[in-house]
Amino acid sequence: MLMLRPLLLLALVFGLVGATSLPAQSAAPAEPAAPAASPAPRRAPFVIPPDINGHRTIFPGPLLAETRPLRVGVYEGHGSAEGGIVNVSNTLRDFREIKVTRLAPEDIVPETLALFDVVAFTGGYSVNQARSLGEPGKDAIRRYVAEGGRYLGICAGAYLAVVGEEWSLGLLNARLAPGNRWRGQAFVDMQLTEEGRSALAPVEDVFKVRYNNGPVIRALNRPDLPPFTVLATFRSEIVRPGGQPGVMLDSPAIVMAPYGRGRVLTISPHPENTPGVENLIPLAIQALLRP
Repeated sequence: MLMLRPLLLLALVFGLVGATSLPAQSAAPAEPAAPAASPAPRRAPFVIPPDINGHRTIFPGPLLAETRPLRVGVYEGHGSAEGGIVNVSNTLRDFREIKVTRLAPEDIVPETLALFDVVAFTGGYSVNQARSLGEPGKDAIRRYVAEGGRYLGICAGAYLAVVGEEWSLGLLNARLAPGNRWRGQAFVDMQLTEEGRSALAPVEDVFKVRYNNGPVIRALNRPDLPPFTVLATFRSEIVRPGGQPGVMLDSPAIVMAPYGRGRVLTISPHPENTPGVENLIPLAIQALLRP
């Protein structure tokens, strides 16, 4: 018995080693594990520095002297980003003369639009704005402006106003420049023109403004539409890798034009949430409503 114990011990050791290093014959072979899906790259949030314009208020608020509230409708249908709606509304909340109302697609009918002094389309995605309006809604906007209404378009809303796209409103005698789209997001330089200093504010300095793929436009010179007036130009540009440089530089950033008895003003970048230039929105409304 004593001589069998070492042999038994060795057999047990080797048996255990074999059991742990070799799979059982009856076990089904394990399927190879699926490769772990690599997480989608996450874009870093775009940071808006509070000192982007040196903590200066570039544009003072307008001095409105209205005897009745100004009624501004802001479109909230599909294609209008909630952040843009909130930011534009926030620039107007300190002016007791201005009453802001959100407009759903079903509100874009002649009898409802006639209640508003200005209708604003904010940032988002213009194609989806157009789809949510539908042809009846787009026709109602055209009729509203032609009969004396005012249209304010910011970024996506500025795209929506141009001519030449099957989905656009055709309010502005402008086309999209070649190489216009998807330029990216950055702070760029903007400067008012002489006409802009007269219509908006007497600011001569170059200032920073947030840009996020807004339209870069060119005059179309269609004989059935009046030309637009350039109120501000881009004094720098953003170009993505492989993009076409020079397209954006010195191109119109803010323009205004008549349409029928009404008026259209479009803003390519985003002053509504650029520190120091937020008051460009109420100033634009004031410019639209001047006789």
